[in-house]
Amino acid sequence: MSRRTNEDEQDEDDVAEETAEWGALGFLFVLGVLSFADAKPRNLSVADYSEKDDLRLADFMECLRFVRGELHFEADYIRGRRIKTRVAVRANGTVRLETIGRGKAALRWLEQMKGKEFLRVVSE
Repeated sequence: MSRRTNEDEQDEDDVAEETAEWGALGFLFVLGVLSFADAKPRNLSVADYSEKDDLRLADFMECLRFVRGELHFEADYIRGRRIKTRVAVRANGTVRLETIGRGKAALRWLEQMKGKEFLRVVSE
């Protein structure tokens, strides 16, 4: 006879809600870092752009909001980088990820979060 654990007894919705409760902030931060690292300048933002720059905790916190029961990360331009990324994590564990003018970058970020690597050109 096997003994069931609490996690086995919970349905998927309960597990998703619990994961959102403790994991939403880290998930949003990782997406923010990937979005920032992938972003390039556009038009006048070139003046503020630095190739060697990182998303800072202060940047992340400025983009973070709690709205109607959802945790949101919304970034437009940060130090010359055109981020244009919005992410919302709902209390039920579902996520909405939107980008503007970023092509399929968001799909690449999600694959990176899963630990997948991408082909890169290596100089000879």
